[in-house]
Amino acid sequence: MAPAPEAAALAGFTRRSRLRQLCGVVISWLVRGWARTWRIRWIDGPPTRDSARRTVYAFWHGQQMALVARRYPGPLATLVSLSRDGELQASVMHRLGLVVVRGSSSRGGAKGLYAMIRAVRDGADAAFAVDGPRGPLYSAKRGALVVAERARARLVPVACAARRTWVLQRAWDRFEIPLPFTTVAIAVGHARRFEASEQGAVELGEAIQRERTRALEACQHARSSEGRCDG
Repeated sequence: MAPAPEAAALAGFTRRSRLRQLCGVVISWLVRGWARTWRIRWIDGPPTRDSARRTVYAFWHGQQMALVARRYPGPLATLVSLSRDGELQASVMHRLGLVVVRGSSSRGGAKGLYAMIRAVRDGADAAFAVDGPRGPLYSAKRGALVVAERARARLVPVACAARRTWVLQRAWDRFEIPLPFTTVAIAVGHARRFEASEQGAVELGEAIQRERTRALEACQHARSSEGRCDG
């Protein structure tokens, strides 16, 4: 007897889910091993836990590999989209030690932001790719500002750059993969208050871009024979 359509669909979904989880395990191992080859150069960092107040770290989409691959001293929550690609990304992030919250600005946005606010209030810091999940590239949205305001957390702009990196040109976020054994510069800005408004989002984007410039300059001047820094 052939299985009912509902049962067949459920079985197919379960197989795909297990496959993504397995891929998440493999990719997380690869990312950890890859990241261990990098020479990290911190600018005004590395980030530390503030015992009195939680922190929301804001950065551009596409730079997350160099940022999330570094171990953080405490729980760090991140928002991952509800798409099928997001399911794989969530599996990787979870195995890299992050607290994964599902949601986005385009689907499940309010629920995702509320869960992020709750995670920060419960003691986690947060990491936000502020131009995600679909862009426009380098255009900050208000999500990180809302979470920082509602959870009474400080907001810190962060950016990175690498002397040698592979850029996925066809990806909307120009995803950056620093090559093995290269120098990676990570710039950590000063905590400041931004209004949870459109103007606040513009100012946050400008602050992140200043950190990006600092990271690019730092990796360009690093003492290495690897060649120029890609940006």
